[in-house]
Amino acid sequence: MISVRLPRKLIDDLKLIANKEGLGYQPLMRRVLMRFAEGEFRSMAYQKLVPSLSDMGRDDCDKPDLKPLARAAG
Repeated sequence: MISVRLPRKLIDDLKLIANKEGLGYQPLMRRVLMRFAEGEFRSMAYQKLVPSLSDMGRDDCDKPDLKPLARAAG
């Protein structure tokens, strides 16, 4: 575990959101950070994948099919 200093206003906002969701603000912050990290890794993987696809001659790689991601986010 670590400690992170956050502005009081942010903590207050997170507490309001967490209360609406029926959980504590710390579990909410964990969820938010996990979603952010997953999204960043997905973005990094996509950026790495697209250039390699274009090197293989794929000309449709600049238009990603977002339907699978939408289903996964469900």
